[in-house]
Amino acid sequence: LLHHFLGAQFVARAGTKAQRKAILPAVAEGRMKLAFAHTEAASRYNLALVKTTATKNEAGWVLSGEKKIVLGAPLADKLIVSAATGKRGYSLFLVDPAAPGVEVKPYRTFDEMRAGDVALDNVQVDKKAMIGKQGAGLALVEEVVDFATALLCAEAVGVIKSTNEATLEYLKTRKQFGV
Repeated sequence: LLHHFLGAQFVARAGTKAQRKAILPAVAEGRMKLAFAHTEAASRYNLALVKTTATKNEAGWVLSGEKKIVLGAPLADKLIVSAATGKRGYSLFLVDPAAPGVEVKPYRTFDEMRAGDVALDNVQVDKKAMIGKQGAGLALVEEVVDFATALLCAEAVGVIKSTNEATLEYLKTRKQFGV
């Protein structure tokens, strides 16, 4: 579930007014699911390394490349894809997973989450598909990943606290060998 809201963070922080109006209420109401497609085979957790390309044309941008381990991709209504938009930096784009040239190869992770590898083969997106400014994707990705990390840490602390309380309660009430 976090990955759907993670995608919304990109739109909330850098989306246009039209993108925010169309996407944020839909995500909040559960009518739209987003997936962040950033990890690539050679990136090795380096947020700055993006080999997927976006080439500008009259209609907008043409995206080509492959993303790995995209959490929520098989269920997503929109993908947020990182792609290099020049010699320096990369940008983020809203991509319809049903668009021509997009292929999602679904699978389940070890913890039973739905994920997929996403192949982009000359996928045409509209000029309005870009989230934020051209070439400014890294700063936005770092900001949102930091936010997501804080959320995951808070979730872990909550799980630890709940498990600790349940264990203590059990230890106070259990009986073993008649005692």
